[in-house]
Amino acid sequence: MESLLEIARTKEGDYYFRIVGADGQILARSEEFETLAVCKSFVGAVRESIRAPIFEADGEGVWTGHAVYEVFVQEEKYTFLLKGDYGQVLIRGSRFDTMRACRAAISAMLKTDFDSETEYEVC
Repeated sequence: MESLLEIARTKEGDYYFRIVGADGQILARSEEFETLAVCKSFVGAVRESIRAPIFEADGEGVWTGHAVYEVFVQEEKYTFLLKGDYGQVLIRGSRFDTMRACRAAISAMLKTDFDSETEYEVC
């Protein structure tokens, strides 16, 4: 298993999900959602978009009309956004010291089969 998806709650009670690598490192994290149902709908969108192509952004964004990973530098760290078919941000990558580490995180996500039948439990 290259990575796994976990749904969790904040102290305030909002839901979010994260993708965790085999070594326990958080590869990416979603925004926070008020309800579990909305959180799970974003999980479904990530599952459908996980195999998107990778583009290196020039700071302006590169949304192309279909799901895409945008890789870019922010505050001297490398990160990515997985955007859905309509340009919405589905999940944000952690911040990595090198482009290689950032691409390795995306590769781990690409190799993972997120089963559409899985009911993710809240951690």
